[in-house]
Amino acid sequence: MSNIQVAACHVAGCQASVFPELEPQGFCLEHYVGDAMKRLHSALADCRKGGAIERGDLEKLAQEARFAVNHLAGNETQEASANRERMIELVLGVANLNEHMRRSSMRETKEK
Repeated sequence: MSNIQVAACHVAGCQASVFPELEPQGFCLEHYVGDAMKRLHSALADCRKGGAIERGDLEKLAQEARFAVNHLAGNETQEASANRERMIELVLGVANLNEHMRRSSMRETKEK
């Protein structure tokens, strides 16, 4: 993973740089993690209410968790340090969501 930051964040008023890996999303690390956390919290709330999570949404969260793990493993920048706790929370949250969904599907299978 590269530490070179080439573009500016697309969020209005944010002047932070964007890592090359995040250019398709157009977010700096802080906004990327914040956006992922919002979607994670929404998915967890839906799950707790018994709602379903779209496969694509789950895959996107898993992809963001992988990015966070790779970023944590390969970067010691000030920006990475500032977002370290949130990235760890994202990884753990996605793991918890997967576990919740696995248990829910096991319960549904047993009930049938």
